Amino acid sequence: MLKESQSKKIKKKKSLTLFLAFLFLSVLVVYYALYVPLPTPSHPIKFYSTHSRDDLKLTTIKALKKAKRSISLHTYSLTDPSILTLLKQQAERGLTVDLFYHKKATPKIHPLESENLHFHPSKTRGLKHEKIFTVDEDLVFLGTANLTPSSLMMHENFILGVYSKELVASVKNRISTKHYFNQTNQTLDLNFLPDSKSFAFNKLLKTLDETQNKIDISLFTLTHPLIVETLIKLHNRGVAVSVHLDGYTARGASLKALKSLQAANIDVKVSRRPQ
Repeated sequence: MLKESQSKKIKKKKSLTLFLAFLFLSVLVVYYALYVPLPTPSHPIKFYSTHSRDDLKLTTIKALKKAKRSISLHTYSLTDPSILTLLKQQAERGLTVDLFYHKKATPKIHPLESENLHFHPSKTRGLKHEKIFTVDEDLVFLGTANLTPSSLMMHENFILGVYSKELVASVKNRISTKHYFNQTNQTLDLNFLPDSKSFAFNKLLKTLDETQNKIDISLFTLTHPLIVETLIKLHNRGVAVSVHLDGYTARGASLKALKSLQAANIDVKVSRRPQ
């Protein structure tokens, strides 16, 4: 009887140990699933991508929650309910929240209006395609994702997070700038389009033209003839050119560019995913 009792105690102890180990691992899995490292002074540049299975919505929400004084947000479309709710909550806490968005791509959001939440719908003829937001005076996030459920959670997108007071000031004042990061030995060149003298576009063409060995391009839409010509010239010069196009626009707006690149024997991959 004594041995049987001891055996039961050992089994219970093992079961408890296994349960605690499972619980600990579960907590770790949840923690790392929800853990999003934001840029810091010691690690000023962070790259988040759906290709790396990063949660862009979680990244955006965590960054916006971190704000203590102000949020300035520029986007084409702003429809994600949880982000809209968070922006209203931050404004009600006393933060200054400025929303710049394309009027036709964003439904009426003025019911969210509060004393500290300011709306700046785009009234220009062209599309407002910027996807940039700043948090306080030191964090800026740039990328390809609109603040919509599909763009943040389904489509292929990326966000570049940068800790830099100089870049935040440049974004807010729309000033082109070049900033060097000592910690990562990298330079970030910031330009805004369109610009009246085509300075930024000419710089883009010059950067492409200076490519020595290899260039990889991933785009939703490619239609500009000068960019296509430059890529063909690079290919003929011996530069390895690889282009990845969205499947939807490859059958429509980008079709002419696609055929020109393929005729020049340039490697063009077309996405087959619906996103």
